[in-house]
Amino acid sequence: YFDIKDLFVKQITDLSKNKPVFIKSAKLNGEQETQELTTINWKKELEPFVESDLNKPAFVQSYNIVETDSTLQYLLKTGEKLPISSILLKRKKNQISNIEIAINDENMLYTLNKALIAEFEKGQLKKYSIKGNQKILIFEQENFHIIGQRK
Repeated sequence: YFDIKDLFVKQITDLSKNKPVFIKSAKLNGEQETQELTTINWKKELEPFVESDLNKPAFVQSYNIVETDSTLQYLLKTGEKLPISSILLKRKKNQISNIEIAINDENMLYTLNKALIAEFEKGQLKKYSIKGNQKILIFEQENFHIIGQRK
């Protein structure tokens, strides 16, 4: 599978070193906060993308691959029980321009749904979004949305 982990580890290194200005909005259950930041813990911030790596032994043979000239898509096979349900990579001029990851994880104690989106320009992260909701058994559902965009 495409090495998403490697792509984001390189982004984390580059962003941590160069410290570009990002405008970050975080929304939790309707409460929103927006900040302009140069110092971000990129390892923590982009961790959901790094963890969406399909190159794990448990994931081998679990996804159908659909490829066109401009897209590469991984779809969880019917009957498989893994949290990543799909990944869509879009390419422009042989470079990744966009990644969309759908995560749906559920057990007896909680339900988690996340949509991760990353947009790239000239090989650099331009914008990212982490949107979703989490419901833990005895607590109310939490809705969250984080958006970061290079200024």
